[in-house]
Amino acid sequence: MDVAPPALSTVPPLDAVLAAAQVEFEEHPVTRMLVFLPDAIGTALCRDFQSELALVEMETQVRVELRSMVPAKTPVCFASMFTGALPDAHGIRRYERPVLVCDTLFDALARAGRRVAIVAVRESSMDTIFRNRDIDYYSEDDDSAVESRASGLIEQDRHDLVVAYQQAYDDCLHRTSHRSPEALAAFRRHLADFNSLAFMAGMFWGRHDHALLFAPDHGAHDDAAGRGTHGDNIPDDMEVTHFWGLRAESRLRRERLMQRLGESRLRSARLRAAGLMPAHPVRDRQLPGDRPMKILFLGDSLTEGTVGSGFIPFLDDFIPHHNHDYVNLGANGDTIGGLRRRAEALDQSVRGDAAFVWIGTNDVLMHPDWQDNAEQAEADYAALLAAVKPRVRRLWSVAPLIASQARAAEFKHALDRSAEMMRRVAEGAGATWVDLAPVFSEQPEHDYTIDGAHLGPDGARLVAGWLIGLIDNFACGGPA
Repeated sequence: MDVAPPALSTVPPLDAVLAAAQVEFEEHPVTRMLVFLPDAIGTALCRDFQSELALVEMETQVRVELRSMVPAKTPVCFASMFTGALPDAHGIRRYERPVLVCDTLFDALARAGRRVAIVAVRESSMDTIFRNRDIDYYSEDDDSAVESRASGLIEQDRHDLVVAYQQAYDDCLHRTSHRSPEALAAFRRHLADFNSLAFMAGMFWGRHDHALLFAPDHGAHDDAAGRGTHGDNIPDDMEVTHFWGLRAESRLRRERLMQRLGESRLRSARLRAAGLMPAHPVRDRQLPGDRPMKILFLGDSLTEGTVGSGFIPFLDDFIPHHNHDYVNLGANGDTIGGLRRRAEALDQSVRGDAAFVWIGTNDVLMHPDWQDNAEQAEADYAALLAAVKPRVRRLWSVAPLIASQARAAEFKHALDRSAEMMRRVAEGAGATWVDLAPVFSEQPEHDYTIDGAHLGPDGARLVAGWLIGLIDNFACGGPA
């Protein structure tokens, strides 16, 4: 942000961050920054819950392994983080919360005319030890209010630096243990809130060179009684990982912004479908440029949804504001050849913005050797895509699916042969290939079907989460 460091700072810049910033920003200073401070999320927790951490990694490029202060207590750590000084220099050496009188990053920013907002849970360390500066303070009742306030400040775009501190994970671990269900739920909410604020920054700070920082203060462990704690000079308490996201305005003009936000929401929808990320009214709001679209779904009973659960009714559960028109052209029992004939007989008025062609499961079940039918199936599939392609701007070709892993193993040969053929034909026809099988194989112990083939509610919801990500990314102008 082109600001001199605080007077007491003795810490050199982080080489990995500087190198990435030189590539992303060249010689331009950052003009907006979000610093997200989740309490007590150590490296060990991030390592052991890597899949959940995707909510942070999808918005950042650089991760830096660091060590906390001794003792690993929140006011000690934050005082060092925002002064660049050791505890003996800034004066906070144990768990206490005096107002710092030494020079801090917030003083340096204020001297340079930068506008700073600290949003923190009321009476927390971040809410108290940096008082009496020429900056804006927002004391909130809980983490949810912190996220809401910080989101609003980003949208208003009046501050150069927004600092958001949350503490629910730390609160929970002290009441229970650092890996209790209650604590882990709070941990996941921190990740989701960072993701939401990062999304808001992309939306409303897109005309600025801006940076994101996910910066925990310390880690945690359980004491001999099984209660969560921290403050010891041990790896679980001392090791922390900070994540930096760097976004240059020159790469975030409108088209690029829509693409990045669409990609972000695609990943978010997939994580929500897997149960790793709740829906969120801020992140999921309508984007500039979003518009209702007409989407055609051509397929068999998996699309029609009259046997088991259909995925189409679940699409609006993920991003309900779009009001897309979903046209269900599925038919129970249909095959590649049958759908070809139906598609070729469609009235010319049946058109849309995009279409999914999801067919072939019945062919696989009827022809497990995929031999006698192979030539005709390929001819029918090519003709099917040729009949649908002129009716839409985007065409997705979806591989045959048997969601039950046990039953899929029985038909593996036909599934592999049919998918190989369909992918080749789809690429030749200018369609985008989609294979949902890996989504279901990630949890092989869970049967997402009612009978080995037709989807139950969980399976239909999982399919919807992936497909709405593709639709949303296409709506935002990104590659789907």
